[in-house]
Amino acid sequence: MTFLAKEFTFAADAESWAFTVLDSASGSYVSGDGNPSGSIDIDNRGRNANDTTGYWEWTGTFEDLGVPVGATVNGYSSGTLDWKCSYFMQVDALTSGPFTINDGTLRTIVAGASITGTGSFTAANQSGTVTGLSLASTTSVVLRITCDSDCGNNASAGTTVLFDNVTIGIDYTAGAGGGDEPLATLQTIDRGLGLMPAARLGGVLQ
Repeated sequence: MTFLAKEFTFAADAESWAFTVLDSASGSYVSGDGNPSGSIDIDNRGRNANDTTGYWEWTGTFEDLGVPVGATVNGYSSGTLDWKCSYFMQVDALTSGPFTINDGTLRTIVAGASITGTGSFTAANQSGTVTGLSLASTTSVVLRITCDSDCGNNASAGTTVLFDNVTIGIDYTAGAGGGDEPLATLQTIDRGLGLMPAARLGGVLQ
């Protein structure tokens, strides 16, 4: 079995992620703020503005994430994202995440967690593995990031949460006669992930 990590760094654009507005929040690509550069945000502003439904979403196949043609996906052994709350004013509640994948079944990669304003990015990690899968490389998948923002009864109330370095770790078995060369370009993750997926497990957002 082979491990790969697909990382969205948002260095130049939103990398085919799209925001869906369902309530009061909006989402945009932020070129001037990231870890280290570029991010996507969810911004919710206004008196009593409450948004639990707006989301960022990426749609494609496992092959688009870098899994070789003909391979079988066996599970997800590592996932992470970086978050920063750059605006936090008169807030009743704020949750970063969750980060999920829908591969025919909705699965949580990084759980949501209560957050407050912060001046720097914080890593939120997958707390456990998903195993026992047998999914074709052509399987359609949807990645999604949400943010639950409940603003107070004040005209200046609002939140802005930025997300960067969104990563999903995929375990797969190459097809018969196939190699391990992916179609998509994979980026090496050296921010504490290392070569062993287990190095990122066990940490949850505090």
